[in-house]
Amino acid sequence: MISRPGTASAIVIASLSLIALGCQPSATPGQQSAPTRSSREFLADETAAVLDANSAGRLSSDAIKALEAEVAKNPADIGARTKILGYYFANRGSKSTRRESREHVLWLIRNAPGTPILGTPYGEIDYYLYPKLFAAGKKAWRAQMDKHPSNLRVLASFANYMQHADIEQALEALAEAFTLDPDNPLWPTRIGGLHRLAIIGGSPEAQVKSAELALEHFEIAYRQTKGIRQVSLLNDLASMALAANQLDKAKRYAEEMLRRRTVAGRLDDSNLHHGNVALGLIALRNDAVDDAKQHLLEAGRTPESPALRSFGPNMMLAKELLQRGEKEVVLRYLEQCSTFWVSGKDQLNQWSELIRAGKTPDFGSNLRY
Repeated sequence: MISRPGTASAIVIASLSLIALGCQPSATPGQQSAPTRSSREFLADETAAVLDANSAGRLSSDAIKALEAEVAKNPADIGARTKILGYYFANRGSKSTRRESREHVLWLIRNAPGTPILGTPYGEIDYYLYPKLFAAGKKAWRAQMDKHPSNLRVLASFANYMQHADIEQALEALAEAFTLDPDNPLWPTRIGGLHRLAIIGGSPEAQVKSAELALEHFEIAYRQTKGIRQVSLLNDLASMALAANQLDKAKRYAEEMLRRRTVAGRLDDSNLHHGNVALGLIALRNDAVDDAKQHLLEAGRTPESPALRSFGPNMMLAKELLQRGEKEVVLRYLEQCSTFWVSGKDQLNQWSELIRAGKTPDFGSNLRY
């Protein structure tokens, strides 16, 4: 369920997800070292950087000018550069603003590669829109990897930088990090995430192979972790098992999602939603249409959760039922989803109107959430 959110609020969620997928800190920017801090401490570093950048989107233009002036006096002010990146990302309407943001990314890669923000979407340069700047950043990262071949932060941030342009290079960097730090579940989780990303646009055979590799690494991470982190992997495990045509495994993980909704006192209702979607898709593979319809309605009855409130429902099962002519149950599902996706009511209504007119809507990224 891959997406590149288009709003500043959504990017925080996406960034926190990326954080969980696998970077590891070095003690100081650019330092070559073995991992010495826990995953939790590392996540705290990344989370703080992302939230700091995101909050800067509300600053005034005068405040940003003051920060730019401060950076001109003190180029090593990483906090100021992080805020500037956040402001430019949230206010990226003009080409000049976007370029200024990318120049800050280049400076950080060249001079402070251990900076936490570089492992998040704020540290990327779009290879399609800015090929020359992207190439400069790639060259700078390669130089840093030559200097610090065992630095997990450098390896992880390079993988983050390359994941949309050259997934194989990103995977090589993460594989090296996993070799250096084999007991850390962050690495197989992120490797699995990149194999999942590779499914998009591939041939049917390539999609199955990527799903198999993603499943293999998510299962490694699952065995290496526990508690809420383990529960958070279940949706990836179920969806990749389904994509790899391993229906028994997909069913087992989906059913576990329904059982393990509460860990350490924290209720995760998104698992109730996605678990039922997965079980419905499995039912359709076995031509059990009535069972699939029941799972769709169970998915629609999910209480509100932060992820569903932000991104809305998964529409894969609904789309497949539409293709089988099951219009009425999909309309009921969309009505149910309006209870937790309040901000998406207009979108839900548009989809409903198209379905009533006998058309199948373009559900876009809601096929992947």
